[in-house]
Amino acid sequence: MLLNDLGHSRLLVGVVNGLQRAGWLVPQLLAASFVLHRPRKKPFVLLPCLFGRIPFYLLAIIFNLKWAVTHQHAALVVLIAGYTIFFFTDGLGGVPWHDIIGRTIPAQLRGRFFGTIQFVGGLLAIGSGAIVHHVLADKSLVFPHNYGHLFIYLAAGLTLSTICLSLIREPHGPAFSDPQSLGSLLRAIPSTLRTYPRLRKAIIG
Repeated sequence: MLLNDLGHSRLLVGVVNGLQRAGWLVPQLLAASFVLHRPRKKPFVLLPCLFGRIPFYLLAIIFNLKWAVTHQHAALVVLIAGYTIFFFTDGLGGVPWHDIIGRTIPAQLRGRFFGTIQFVGGLLAIGSGAIVHHVLADKSLVFPHNYGHLFIYLAAGLTLSTICLSLIREPHGPAFSDPQSLGSLLRAIPSTLRTYPRLRKAIIG
């Protein structure tokens, strides 16, 4: 909604949606080649997480300044840049995060674990929706200062989630003895899909 209000372009919304998908998928190959041989994966989740959340603190400040009202096109550029940084750092942390989950949560409990995350996340989304509606309906807040208030709430939530992430106790687990090059990972994709039909089905379906 903010992108559309600032840019007045559905094409721009589609581009940012594409950046989100690319940011999640593309960096994972680089991350895999960098972390598979590391015995501890938590630093490679926490560091991208910390770096990727910095733009939201900046957005919380910028969108509450008068500058954002008078320079909306520039604010749009800052917004897209901030989200792009977040998307790609989120992708970098995806591989080590799932590795930690695989070593922390027993296989028979993973379905319950992810189901609980989705259930609690859904409940929180309902509450968040009410907050968003209340803030955007407040006529005393000039656009885009209303979104600036939402960025403050977002930054607070991200701070809490980062603290919780830092408290995770990562168990020791097996790791590759040598670094895996990006080329070797790409070459291994066809054989991996042939060897694990359930994985192939999950990707295709």
